[in-house]
Amino acid sequence: MARPVQVRPNLGRDGWPTLPMTDHPHEAARRFVLNLREAMGEASVRSTAIGAEVDRNSLRMVLDGETWPDAKLVAKLELHFKRTLWPGYFEE
Repeated sequence: MARPVQVRPNLGRDGWPTLPMTDHPHEAARRFVLNLREAMGEASVRSTAIGAEVDRNSLRMVLDGETWPDAKLVAKLELHFKRTLWPGYFEE
């Protein structure tokens, strides 16, 4: 059986991640990226990846909305920044 095609978080839209998304999974990924960018501040993708012990290319692809972050990546980044980055379901 073929695996289903997974749609990228950014849906190929211009303006990622500034424009809100219409469905919850895509919106949660967008808000995660906004939270992550805020936590990174002026830090580079490379230095963030090294500090969080994650793959630099995976981090870049998540930031660009080209791929979905997995739980391990989220957990490592939250530990690195010592803050919650993934938005809760009922947060506004």
